[in-house]
Amino acid sequence: MNLTNRLSGISSIIGVLMLIVITITGAILVYGFIVGGLMPSLSTTPSKPPQTSLESVQVLDSGGLVLYVRNLENYELTADAFYIIDPITKTALFYRPVRVDIPPKGVGEIIIPSIFVKKEVNPDQSAYMIKLSLSEGGVATIPLPSSYLKEASQKRVLLGFLANISSNSNELHWVIFDYSSGHYWLCGNHSPPRLITEGYAPILEGINEYTITTTWIPWDQRPIDSPIIIVVNPTYATEDWIFTWHALDGTFKFYLQKLEGEVEIDFLVFWEDIYYPPTRPSMDDWKDHVVRVTSFMNGTYRIAVFMAKGGYSHRFYVNVDEPWTSLPSQTPVYQKPFGAYWFKASDGYYVEMTDKIWYVKL
Repeated sequence: MNLTNRLSGISSIIGVLMLIVITITGAILVYGFIVGGLMPSLSTTPSKPPQTSLESVQVLDSGGLVLYVRNLENYELTADAFYIIDPITKTALFYRPVRVDIPPKGVGEIIIPSIFVKKEVNPDQSAYMIKLSLSEGGVATIPLPSSYLKEASQKRVLLGFLANISSNSNELHWVIFDYSSGHYWLCGNHSPPRLITEGYAPILEGINEYTITTTWIPWDQRPIDSPIIIVVNPTYATEDWIFTWHALDGTFKFYLQKLEGEVEIDFLVFWEDIYYPPTRPSMDDWKDHVVRVTSFMNGTYRIAVFMAKGGYSHRFYVNVDEPWTSLPSQTPVYQKPFGAYWFKASDGYYVEMTDKIWYVKL
């Protein structure tokens, strides 16, 4: 056999082998296509936006909302954040990180804090859009009729601080405030009990530190026109959080531990106890009293003192009743004695005191 015949024979064998390989590969692909079309996918990631619906809405006494969202799909949905969208401007009015697992065909809870309702509700708006960001990918969109927001905006829970100047006198002044809007009423009985002034306290959101002042300042140079400052915990108590306060006497770090339970809102209130217009003193550091307030979905308020100091006696109130001038006759959650200095420091942080935590159920 010559070389030409040998090469011809080898080429024939290679051709046959290639034909066999192609045939087998084609059969495998066809089989996979057929079986793949018959077998359900193991992936639960939706190829289209998941279907959800608004089952019901609960309006809380605090003015917050609880949305009960129905998962219409056959797989679990996990929301890691939600946005409230203005349908006209298409902008996000509110954002909150969450962790909500909604089982197949089941219901999950989304909490909208009262502070959003008071700030953003538009009575002329027919509906807002809720967008749930899903950890498995995709976004679920739910319309929220503004009627619920209007109803919630009419509700509020008022808190109050009272200062008794001296045990030798009955001179009192106090501030009552709506923490969800910042609206406050400052009253006193240095003359007959009366409303002295009212205004809006700063509500600080999305920050981890703040400088109030670095020097003693006269009344007409006060940095804010309010006896209180409200600082919202951006984690809503779902994580440990540190807030840093800079004042004339130094820097103070407040360590807020994570809390269990369904939290509507979590915030700090800083109070300047000598803020009283009739006396017009020099201002101090706005941390004569620092308290953490946590509102839970079940109507419970957790009150934790971080700091309370100075010569004045202090009282703190939850769910204050009108008229404002009647506060001294109402029952406080607690009272700091004259001259007492409450605080606990640990590793450079101010922390909660276990004997200075109270729970109030509305």
